[in-house]
Amino acid sequence: MSRLIRMVEMRVSSAIRSRLHGTGVSAAELAMLRILRKAPACRPSDIAEAMGVGLPTVSKIMYRLLARSWVRQTPAATDHRCKYLQLTADGHRMVEELGADADLAGEHVFAKLNGEEQQQLMRLLLKLV
Repeated sequence: MSRLIRMVEMRVSSAIRSRLHGTGVSAAELAMLRILRKAPACRPSDIAEAMGVGLPTVSKIMYRLLARSWVRQTPAATDHRCKYLQLTADGHRMVEELGADADLAGEHVFAKLNGEEQQQLMRLLLKLV
């Protein structure tokens, strides 16, 4: 079963990458932007956990987003070694624009299921997380 779930994940990921092609934004960058939209101030370690990747991967993505001015770092009030990431106005704009395209790509994969089947799949997936 886990192999089948992985195959579905790969199809969704491929569809999202196809939608993002030509935008200059990777699926991982969009994932980080989406995490920051939901949690306005996150530590890199929180993002790594949410994405299921290591801190070096998060750092690489973070520096690309910082260079584009889509995120900013702010030091923690009590420990200046600890940095929080936040979306900038441009980052909010990008996640809104590209997030909608990525959602459409994912919906395209699941369009083979009728509405009732999609709802049933959603209920089952929610049980697992």
